Amino acid sequence: MLYLDHNATTPILSQVQEAMIPILSQPLNPSSIHSCGRIAKAIIEEARGSIARMIGLDLRKNGYGLIFTSSGTEANNLMMKGYCHSSLREDDRILVSSIEHHSILRHSEYNSNIDILEVDSNGIVKIDLLEEWLARNNGGLVSIMLANNETGVIQPIKQISSLVHKYNGLLHSDCIQVIGKIALDLIDCDIDFVTISGHKFGGALGAGALIYRNKYSIAPQIIGGGQERGTRAGTENVAAIASMGAAAEYHLSWNGRSCVSNLRDLFESRIASLCQDVQIFGKDVPRLPNTSMLTMPGVPASKQLIAFDMAGIALSSGSACSSGKVKSSHVLGAMGVDPEIADWAIRVSFGSGNTESDVDRLVDTWITIWKNNDKK
Repeated sequence: MLYLDHNATTPILSQVQEAMIPILSQPLNPSSIHSCGRIAKAIIEEARGSIARMIGLDLRKNGYGLIFTSSGTEANNLMMKGYCHSSLREDDRILVSSIEHHSILRHSEYNSNIDILEVDSNGIVKIDLLEEWLARNNGGLVSIMLANNETGVIQPIKQISSLVHKYNGLLHSDCIQVIGKIALDLIDCDIDFVTISGHKFGGALGAGALIYRNKYSIAPQIIGGGQERGTRAGTENVAAIASMGAAAEYHLSWNGRSCVSNLRDLFESRIASLCQDVQIFGKDVPRLPNTSMLTMPGVPASKQLIAFDMAGIALSSGSACSSGKVKSSHVLGAMGVDPEIADWAIRVSFGSGNTESDVDRLVDTWITIWKNNDKK
């Protein structure tokens, strides 16, 4: 199988697998007082430090905390619900962009205090509307993802951060798609809250994290034994957390991002030369180096995915969905894309293991599917 769906999940790195094997054979509960518990605790703290360094942090020196969760979705929920239920700023309104992951965006269905920020045709948030909202509400919490999981479009996060803090607001950014693809310096970006997920950058499924400034409290959403500074109860998934830390150590020194970008650019240029009507979303603004969301004119995404899968190629139509069904992209909808054109869109997301020969195979298959559809 040619795997081109790295934004959904990444293969576990070999170094990560090696780090996990000895952990899986031990009875490790970090809440235990005996030596096995101390070993587990040390593993978790080592991972916490590695992940912090990967995003430019010294937790103690820079005044941040890092709470482990079971996933990026849980981390986003802890952020949104924990902020709303804390006594930090009870009257704050919350602004989220229209292209957020559903683990952020769907909170607007249950909380009338949440407003939606529009994006332009490239998927960039409208800065003028952001400033109007901040001025009107005297700050508040703003949640804007750094890079979109479907289009790969990168937001001008430093400009956003500066504006949010100018109006005494706080900024959360879902950075789940960023880690392992572009460098992130949390101090330079000046973000108050960040969420990440281990399996998106070479770790195992089952571990995510919320990173936050210590001076802001988050109300726990899972109550129990007081693990993770009392913010997320439940016995930690030591093996998954260790895998996340090992993946972070790998990405501290990995320099293959330009190679992935070259593959993406090669794929897009070849498709564009063969099909004039292809539409590549966000191509004129900064994007993740591995991500391409594009149309196959006249061919529904559901039909494409089946054909690619039968040809031994794994890709997607956008965000991974638990139903396993192809749904219309709310991201493209927010960008004002015509629903019919949006229905033709698929996402290709390359990884470090892909090669130019993979691009050749992908292009040949893409053209075959497209031409076969024209013959029907």
